Amino acid sequence: MIKLCYVSDPVGEFTREELDTMLHFFRKKNRSLGITGLLLYRARSFCQFLEGEEAVVTALFNQIRSDNRHRNVALVYQEPIESRSFSGWSMKFEVLEGNEKFKLSNVWPDTLPPKYQKVLRQLTKQETARQGHHK
Repeated sequence: MIKLCYVSDPVGEFTREELDTMLHFFRKKNRSLGITGLLLYRARSFCQFLEGEEAVVTALFNQIRSDNRHRNVALVYQEPIESRSFSGWSMKFEVLEGNEKFKLSNVWPDTLPPKYQKVLRQLTKQETARQGHHK
């Protein structure tokens, strides 16, 4: 098994209703594939963790890369795992409103090694800086 984390920017804005519809479909798909994970959405950005069998997770990530609803898809990390961090979730979903930064210790306190927390904090700073330039 592996755990994979990526970030991406959506093409266009999603309403909460659109997100809920997509989530229903993706959760059903993930259950059928044996994939678990966490999806975070914050004003114009996604951060997702996927866990499962390597071939299945890799195939799903390749589909996401080619999905025209995503741009700037970046793999944050991928590593082998012996057990799942998100075993109870086909896709746990959290919306972080406005310009709120990812607060890793509040969202998933014990699921990420410190080195990945540092990478995501840096990505969050870059996103915040980009938003500042667009105001």
